[in-house]
Amino acid sequence: MSLPRDTTSGLAVGVRVDAGGRMGVGHAVRCLALTQELRGRGLPVTVFGRLDIDWVRAGYEQVDVPVRAAEQMLDAPLSHAVVDGYEIPSSLGQSLRDNGIRVAALIDDDFGAHQVADLYVDQNFGARPHEGGPEGSVALAGPDYALFRDEILAARSNAAAQSSAPVKVLAVFGGTDPFGASEVLVPMLLDTGVPMHLLVLCPDPERAIRLRRLPVASGQEVEVVAALPDLAATAAGCDLAVSAAGSTVWELLTVGTPTAVVCVVDNQEPGYRATTAAGLVVPAGRLPALTSPNADARERAEAVTALHRLLTDADLRRSLREGGRRLFDGRGRERVADALLAD
Repeated sequence: MSLPRDTTSGLAVGVRVDAGGRMGVGHAVRCLALTQELRGRGLPVTVFGRLDIDWVRAGYEQVDVPVRAAEQMLDAPLSHAVVDGYEIPSSLGQSLRDNGIRVAALIDDDFGAHQVADLYVDQNFGARPHEGGPEGSVALAGPDYALFRDEILAARSNAAAQSSAPVKVLAVFGGTDPFGASEVLVPMLLDTGVPMHLLVLCPDPERAIRLRRLPVASGQEVEVVAALPDLAATAAGCDLAVSAAGSTVWELLTVGTPTAVVCVVDNQEPGYRATTAAGLVVPAGRLPALTSPNADARERAEAVTALHRLLTDADLRRSLREGGRRLFDGRGRERVADALLAD
């Protein structure tokens, strides 16, 4: 198999990651950020896996990164590898290391931490360095190692505080909204009664129809789109955002968009607890509790109250904006690339 290779340094990086369907796009998006950094340094990169979301695949194509089948990775002439996925067996990392390849595993708390690697990276706020890796392995943790794509860094540089009338709100629940969070959180936003222009990212056409049919109060407008070519620039132009508590939150915070978060799945729980406790974001509840047959009406009511405050309190939004931008300096991918390529 012929793969791109840096003939000067002898380096070639392989990235094992997938995107699509129920798995979402978060793993592939943060790997894209690291890939952009590596390509900017002149290193060849190949993705091994499935990228079933068009805009994600296009992001890799824009930096001339080919995509190959996952099973081809062990036969590829690589010097370094990045592995990102909770279901990828630890035997992959072990086999790569046995072949003399330096391996980095991107993890979220215990999720993905089973991987055998030389370098473990947990970019989440409140994360602790991973323990239990092979002897000599290195663990990096926290916002200093958050991985942001080119467009996020550009939006951060150009972002200015927003104050619109009515307020502009972005609702985004991952690239595919696999658990239907939009159909829970959009009605909660509308139930605040606050006039707003609400932009909802919803790739599912049937769900989009239902969202467009929701009743609205005076001054409320709901716009539903299947894709956002530049999510970062859109977020920077909004007064606030409501998001799933995944990696998108770090992007919103670094751009400076005040954000409310909902915990959609269990792997988001550590980040949800840490960011809400620190006052970096506004809590909008946990999706399983909001949607269960025995859902506590008080929890939903408390979340609607919190959303109402975020929509109406400009001082709160200003504080959240400043806090997010202080926490993330946008240089995480440089630090991770340095650690990956370290001798």
